[in-house]
Amino acid sequence: MNAIPSRVGDQSSSDLGHDPEEFPTCPGCGYLRRIAGRCPECGMSYEAMLSLQDRGLRRVRARWTVVWVLLALYLPQCWIFMMPGSWSVYRWSWIAYWPVMPGFLPGVVVGRTVLAVGPESPAGIASMAAVTAALGITAFMLARRSSTCRALVCTVLLGAGVAHAFVLHGLYSALVVVRNIERPLVSSGRPTGASAMNPIRQHWNDVWSTKAHAETSWYQDDPRVSMAIVDRLGIGVGDDVIDVGCGASHLADRLVQRGVRRLHLLDVSAAAIDQVRGRLDPVDSATEVHDHPIDVLELDPVPSVSLWHDRAVLHFLDDAAWRERYAVLAASAVRPGGHLVVGGFAPDGPMRCSDLEVRRAGADELADLFSPGFVPVSSEQELHETPWGAVQSFQWCVFRRVV
Repeated sequence: MNAIPSRVGDQSSSDLGHDPEEFPTCPGCGYLRRIAGRCPECGMSYEAMLSLQDRGLRRVRARWTVVWVLLALYLPQCWIFMMPGSWSVYRWSWIAYWPVMPGFLPGVVVGRTVLAVGPESPAGIASMAAVTAALGITAFMLARRSSTCRALVCTVLLGAGVAHAFVLHGLYSALVVVRNIERPLVSSGRPTGASAMNPIRQHWNDVWSTKAHAETSWYQDDPRVSMAIVDRLGIGVGDDVIDVGCGASHLADRLVQRGVRRLHLLDVSAAAIDQVRGRLDPVDSATEVHDHPIDVLELDPVPSVSLWHDRAVLHFLDDAAWRERYAVLAASAVRPGGHLVVGGFAPDGPMRCSDLEVRRAGADELADLFSPGFVPVSSEQELHETPWGAVQSFQWCVFRRVV
């Protein structure tokens, strides 16, 4: 194509005696016949057509630059989705960081040194988001200059992202080893920051915030089996009890009436504990009531108790490492001569509860899990009837702590 001079006045290149390349259609009005020079429909000059076409190409290039920059930023951080292993609560707490993961390490440094906050705090997450946004905007501004710049910037960004991902994966793996279990970054207390986005915690908070207690499948107006076991064990004044997965159960009310010395309420949902405290706070009692709105695997420090009671928490822990960790925590909490009471779905019980999969277990499997720290005392099965008439088979086991 011949070189096209700049416009002079209203003259097009064809008016000046040059032979411009034909356009298949007018980019201005869409005139469908081939055009050389001015458009006979709208009068757009050849140079104006070139300018309009160039602006369109620049917009297309800008969009593709955004795509390439985002791929270079986030593709290396997909390790959290692609690595082998269980989709644990701990893993999900890391996935919650994924939108700001490209700026994770620099954001942590900024948060620690400048803001004096941890990565789980809102300010810490905001610093990661700011670093991620700065990286993306800077990379886009440099990459949009030319195809060569785009290729160079994306290559550097991808390489740095891979190195960053290797460091993060190493940190993730090291924390798993140190903690001996996959659990969220926040170890205790009410959830904050990324841990608040934990899907298990969010699930149970949603359940207890949107459903009445009497509308849940596990509802009991009278915790008959639990209290029968409490009676047999002689639990009363002077005993310390932890109710793991207390929910809004009425067992807490019965234990306070019995006058136990300390009662620990543990549930991953703070909303559930709030319901129990709403009933207990007006009661005049000498019982000390302690709240633990956390996952049982986050229990730290572990209280010393004479009775560990669990109705339908252990069966949600379907990973072997989680169950082993649970057994270690129970052994750490229960004093020698104290007791562990566990109730969960029996081998012939339901396979799911509250839209979550469960691990059904019989008395022998539970005895193996808790040995040698506990020895079996008794076991029984209960046919629990839900508020809508369905029957669920529960396996109850009582164990004694041995030295």
